[in-house]
Order: sequence, then C-alpha cells, then structure tokens
Amino acid sequence: EGVCSNKTGPCHPFAMDGNFPCTSQGIFPDPYDCQKYHMCYFAGVTLLSEPLECFGDTAFNATTGECTSNLQDNACKTQQFQCANAGEVHPWPNGPKFFYICRTVSHQSHRLFYPSLYLCPDDEVFNDDTKQCQKGSTTPPPFDNKCSMAGLSADPDDCTSYYYCWGVNGVKRHYKCPSGSHFSTGYLTCVYGTCRK
Repeated sequence: EGVCSNKTGPCHPFAMDGNFPCTSQGIFPDPYDCQKYHMCYFAGVTLLSEPLECFGDTAFNATTGECTSNLQDNACKTQQFQCANAGEVHPWPNGPKFFYICRTVSHQSHRLFYPSLYLCPDDEVFNDDTKQCQKGSTTPPPFDNKCSMAGLSADPDDCTSYYYCWGVNGVKRHYKCPSGSHFSTGYLTCVYGTCRK
C-alpha cells in the first residue's frame, strides 16, 4: 500500500502494460518517475520506446534532455501533470518544448487519466495561451500554415521532411526525418533509404 510500480494500474496507467506511448521521435520525460526518461525512435516503420534511467541521485531534466537535475527538484517531489478532463492540453512543467493532452483509460471499472506527451519541433516551444508550438512565445503562426486535412503529409519540396496536422484548420508543423531516411507516402512515416526524386 502507498507504493507505486511500473505495473499498469492507478500509479502507472499506460494502457500498454507500462510501455511509454511514443507520439513522435525524441527523448521524453517519464510522467511518473523523475529518474526515468524514454527515447522514442523508428525501427523501420515502427515507432518504439526505449526506457532509460538516470543513475545515483540524478534526475532527468526535460529542458536539457540530460540527467542534470537532482532528486530534490520539484519534478521529483510533486506530480507533474494535472488532468480533470480528457482532451485538456497543458504545458509540461520545466520542459518548454513539451506539452501533454489528457487521455483516459478504463482499469478495473475505474476511469484513469494519464498524460500523452508531445514534443515541439526544433526551435519551438509550447505556448499555453494558443495551445500550439511556436517560435518564441508570442509569434503567431503564419496564416498559410493552416491544415486542409488532419494527419501526415509529404513535404513536396523535400522528400526527407513531412508535415503533421492536428486537424482541419489546425496548424501545419514541419518535421525532418532522421539522417539516412526519407518520408514514405505509402507508409506515412520515415523509412530508411534514399528518396526517389
């Protein structure tokens, strides 16, 4: 009693047996344990999560992406997310490039909330007022960056890049595939190999 574990349940309600649900490539803080973090990466067309852990009395720093915090930091003493309703969007504390959307899962006839973490593109931070990733904190996104449909689409000017849209009339975000890969319109993800031009 009073002890949390990585087993799926009220303390760790991921719906996939405790596996961290990756939303994109990158390094993400663990929502429940300040010493843990997750490296999300593509293996072929599959997005995988590799759990990692800081050693000794160090903790993961979501701003630097390294184990440079300590166990006395606020991230280790308090719950880092607040979810009252599914669909709420909030910034991740002490990690301006991260935000989360509150999700729910049913477990043993209980409805549990958990944060689904997202990472802003390079050189962008999450703006809590607009609920979007933006360059700086006050620059509005350009008008022509609106989405006509939700989902992933190829960048017509660069086969190693793609766009992600949250929804119709949402903001189109530009992402680059990892080195040595390109965006596949068939799989709608980055795949290893060179582009056909």
